[in-house]
Amino acid sequence: MNCFTRGARLLATLPLLLAALWCAAPHANADGIVIKSGQKLAFLGDSITQFGWGDAKGYVHLVVDTLAANGVTVTPVPAGISGHTSKDMLGRLDRDVLSKAPDFMTVSCGVNDVWHGATGVAFGPYMDNMTAIIDKARAAKVQVIVLTSTPIFEDAGNDNNKKLAYYNSFLQYLAKQKGCLVADLNKAMWDVIAGKPSAANYATRDGVHMNDLGNQIMARGILQALGLTEEQIVKTIPAPPPPSAKPAATAAATVGTPTSATDLPKAGNFAIKKTFTASDPNLSGWNGLTDGTWGVVAPAAFATGKLDTFPKTITIDLQQSVPLASLVTASIPKAATKTVEVSLSQSADADFKVVGTHEFKQDEGDKYTFSFPTTTARYVRLTFKDHYPEGLYDPKHILLQEVEVYGPDTAKK
Repeated sequence: MNCFTRGARLLATLPLLLAALWCAAPHANADGIVIKSGQKLAFLGDSITQFGWGDAKGYVHLVVDTLAANGVTVTPVPAGISGHTSKDMLGRLDRDVLSKAPDFMTVSCGVNDVWHGATGVAFGPYMDNMTAIIDKARAAKVQVIVLTSTPIFEDAGNDNNKKLAYYNSFLQYLAKQKGCLVADLNKAMWDVIAGKPSAANYATRDGVHMNDLGNQIMARGILQALGLTEEQIVKTIPAPPPPSAKPAATAAATVGTPTSATDLPKAGNFAIKKTFTASDPNLSGWNGLTDGTWGVVAPAAFATGKLDTFPKTITIDLQQSVPLASLVTASIPKAATKTVEVSLSQSADADFKVVGTHEFKQDEGDKYTFSFPTTTARYVRLTFKDHYPEGLYDPKHILLQEVEVYGPDTAKK
């Protein structure tokens, strides 16, 4: 019997199991809030959680701020890492969470296990991993808040969301069995997405990662699980929009081809908002290579995928042939990015001429300027031939903050 079949049969018995289980819950304060001032609240998860902390409007901040607005001051322990699955989270649970001795822990895990397909985690091992995470946390006297996994693109009928439903059903069962709190964020997201006014992304910026509205939905679900009332939540988080309302926030702009010839810069950064291709593309929103923003996390930053194939390349199409004299880029501190080679060409497929090579120090994220003799080119290629053995993220990811390209009259020194 394969793991998925085993899981499906288990799910068929869930109603009977749930009816027989008693759910132990933490004692609530007089106002119903179960977490107390002075306690620590950890947030274990993947890129959704990482962005929930990295973004000032992210759900982690919203949870902490809303608790504070209701007289409960907690210390957050952010523990989200992009691309991580249940296997990864189990492997770092002691280091990133339990060693910090939190009183409560939210766990958001399942999207990458399903979304990553063959490199994700099948249903059977996922059940084992999630059970081990909760058992270890409970043994350390940490009260766990299980978050059901949010949608994989805003289309309930796609295969990933159908498969994810099994994972989420198991999470509901496991939480009840282990006496955990539950925030059904999957349902909360679909309740809002179902009323979106157009086919565009509504609660996410790219189908997976939260925009402002999505972060509000996630925070609201966690706060409700912690015992806050609607009156307490709306002190910092607006009520979800009615089905006929427009989105509370729009998704981040997509890097793409300029809309007209007048958008092509005659000077300054020729790479701004230009399209690019990667030999190993990243599927988790790290596409900020030419967005004009120097940042160290998505969506402002850039990353390749994590295939163990080198060299890797990214090629930027400047949309016109222009005289070039310098390129500016920066690695991300503690990333595995090492050697960067820059080459130029008039053709996307051939005749690339190497104009510079630089080896980044792993502990630094300072900008580096490649200066070279003026060369007319349309295409700019960065080649990564190697990487450091370890980094802040999986070392097979190559990460950059931004790429800017200048002509001889505006070359950055």
